Amino acid sequence: MADDTARQTEKTLRLATIGGAVLSALAASVCCIGPLVVAALGVGGAGLMHKFAPYRPYLMVLTVVCLGVGFFLAYRRGAQDDCGCDARPRRRRRRIGIWVATVAVAALSAAPYLVGGGRNAPALAAASAGANARTVTLAIQGMTCGGCAATVRKALGRLRGVVSVSVSYKQRRAVIRYRPDAVRVQALVKAIEKLGYKVTSRS
Repeated sequence: MADDTARQTEKTLRLATIGGAVLSALAASVCCIGPLVVAALGVGGAGLMHKFAPYRPYLMVLTVVCLGVGFFLAYRRGAQDDCGCDARPRRRRRRIGIWVATVAVAALSAAPYLVGGGRNAPALAAASAGANARTVTLAIQGMTCGGCAATVRKALGRLRGVVSVSVSYKQRRAVIRYRPDAVRVQALVKAIEKLGYKVTSRS
């Protein structure tokens, strides 16, 4: 009975550490993944996700701690290995589990460096821009990663009259080339602020 309790306790702890690692990594990346999901759903509030950014280092530390405990439990020789039966299948399963969790955590942790970036959106054909195309630069408050930049770029690219968009979260600005006969600057600002970000200036 005592051995069964010990095995069940260890199994519960192992699953809790794996789940904790994945959830904390997800929470640490929500400021980057969240805006893309929100934008894809077509709802506002993407800019609110940046409020999680200051907690990202602490959440990543929690993730590493959970993974460390998970690896310790997966690779140590526990009471369940001393029961006289072949414990190799169980050890293999729990080690596969912790490695799958590690891959998932690595993907989530890399999200800020993989999504969005500051690349320009593909420009339309030059002929479609017309001779009266103009360029405006909007300073945007609230962008913290490539996911934010990708969200803003996607929202602006949907507007009729927008020729090209370049968004940089590092410089906290968007450079938009547009046709004033088809779209106004106010509409560009509204599209950005609908996401939850704030346009602080234009030039």
